[in-house]
Amino acid sequence: MMDLQLSGIPIIYDMILDDDSLILIEEYIHGQTLEQLLNDQNTLIYSDALSIMKNGI
Repeated sequence: MMDLQLSGIPIIYDMILDDDSLILIEEYIHGQTLEQLLNDQNTLIYSDALSIMKNGI
């Protein structure tokens, strides 16, 4: 996963296995979460959902 660099997916800098937990240190991406967007708009039209899937929020 750390070697993959995919558009719209944060870069993973480190992975730490601690007992039964996995801790990911990843790139910060500024912007609105999908949850925040849905709280603001309640629903998404098809073209907006498609745009988010292609480009992110």
